[in-house]
Amino acid sequence: MRVARVWRKIVFFTNSNYRNMYEFNIYCIRTMLSSNSLLVRQAKALINKGFSYNKISERLNIAKSTLYYWVKNSGANRYTSAARLKHLTGARVLAAAANRKKRSLKISSIQNRVLSEIEQFPFENLLVQKALLACLYWAEGSKTVPGYFKFANTDPSLCFLFITLLRNTLPISEYNIRICLYLHHYHNVARTKDFWSKLLRVPKTQFEKIYIKRRKKSKKKKKNFAGICFVKYGRGAENLRQEVLYFARMLQEKFAPCAHSSTDRT
Repeated sequence: MRVARVWRKIVFFTNSNYRNMYEFNIYCIRTMLSSNSLLVRQAKALINKGFSYNKISERLNIAKSTLYYWVKNSGANRYTSAARLKHLTGARVLAAAANRKKRSLKISSIQNRVLSEIEQFPFENLLVQKALLACLYWAEGSKTVPGYFKFANTDPSLCFLFITLLRNTLPISEYNIRICLYLHHYHNVARTKDFWSKLLRVPKTQFEKIYIKRRKKSKKKKKNFAGICFVKYGRGAENLRQEVLYFARMLQEKFAPCAHSSTDRT
C-alpha cells in the first residue's frame, strides 16, 4: 500500500511536468520512514518527557520540521501540565539570566561613558567646587530661617561631599562647625556618633545633643544605619547662607532663566 501511494504520487508529479519537486522529495522521505522506526519512537518518547524540539533535534540529529511531522498526529503530548511547567521554569531561569547579563552590560557601558566624562572635569577649579556646594545647599540646606546655615541628609557620602566642598571654598573656622544627629530607637548612639565623627573629621566635642525620635516599634519603616546628620555652621552663618544661595540662584539665572524666579528671596 505504501509503495502504491508513492507510485501514484510519482505518476502525478511526472504528468504535472515535475512541479513542486521539492515537496515531492520531502513527501517520499517522510513516507518511507516508518512510524514504528527506532528513531521515531525515541523522538516521541522525548516529546512525552517534555523535551523541546530544539533539544530533540540536537540529540537525534534530525530537522525540526521532520520532527514536527512525526509527532503532530501521533498522540505524543508535548504540552502536558508537568511538561509545560518544567519548560516554563527553565525558560524563566534562562530569561532572568539573559536579562541580568543585558542589564550588567548596559550599566557597564554607562559607567565607562561617565568615567570618560568625569576625567575631563576641572575639579581643581574652586569656582566649580563652589558651584557644586551652592547646588547641594540649595537642594538640601536651610533656606527659610535667617541665621541658620544648615545642611541635612541621611546619605553619609553626600554629607561628606558637602563638608569637603565647604572647607575647600569658603573661609570657615573648623571650631564653628557643629554636628547634630537625629536617630531612632534602633540606633546605637555611641557607635553612630563615632561613625559620623570619623567620617566628617569633626571632634565629638562639637556634636550637639542627639535627638532620639520616638516611634512605635511595631510600626513598619525603612531603617537607615546612620540616622539623619545635620551639618551646621555657627558664627557668621547668615552671611555664608546668603552668599551660597545667591551663587546658586545666579547659576540658575545663567543656565535656565525663569520668569518666576526671584534673586532677592531668602
